[in-house]
Amino acid sequence: MSTTFTGFSPVQADGLACVICHRDYLTDTHPSRPVGIADATGSQVFACTGGCHAIATTTTTPEGGENR
Repeated sequence: MSTTFTGFSPVQADGLACVICHRDYLTDTHPSRPVGIADATGSQVFACTGGCHAIATTTTTPEGGENR
């Protein structure tokens, strides 16, 4: 089951930028990994490999809620 994310910029929601640090993958070829689906677009979204991926794949958000 994929995690669905909300509240992203258009570039993040299209999978072209990190959902955590906003790194633009079109201008920076940093490695990334898929982390779920954007609610607004249905597109696969990505996080930078390493720390951003670890944050994006936790079961709770910083506010204490759960990722859907």
